[in-house]
Amino acid sequence: LGDERSADFGNDLEDSNLSHSFNLIKTTETKRPRRNNNFNTFNAKTDDYSVEAIRLTKVVKSLVDVTNQILNQFKSNKEQFQGQERVLTRIDNEVEKIMRKQQELITEHINLNSGVDDISLELEEHWKLIEQITTENKVLNEKVYRIGKTDLPALKTFLLGKSNMM
Repeated sequence: LGDERSADFGNDLEDSNLSHSFNLIKTTETKRPRRNNNFNTFNAKTDDYSVEAIRLTKVVKSLVDVTNQILNQFKSNKEQFQGQERVLTRIDNEVEKIMRKQQELITEHINLNSGVDDISLELEEHWKLIEQITTENKVLNEKVYRIGKTDLPALKTFLLGKSNMM
């Protein structure tokens, strides 16, 4: 019996209007950005973040659409129960809960998007610092190489000359 129920649930899910929200996550236009091998962080390109933001927005929009469909079903079912105050009160309570959760979802999505934007800006600053440090490191390496190649032999010769004079 348990196997039949889970099999029926899977079929119901594929046939229902909910299935598009689960398929949406897997599309190529909404895939997650790859990690950069050098620094093991998300690539700092804003395109990667906008792809992720678009993916999240589509998922949230899909969830809002689904909750709107459920709310409409509750409202249409409410007409069938005219005169049964207890059932109507329960339907109103469920509708209120769903609307609160929907508002929480939208608020969290807005907070998440602003957080992603903040992280994106912060990562851009980190990348600029990394580029600056890399450039400074290259300049220092060139100076060390030049000192090792020209200045140290000249200093050695100078010191040997001084010691011979004494």
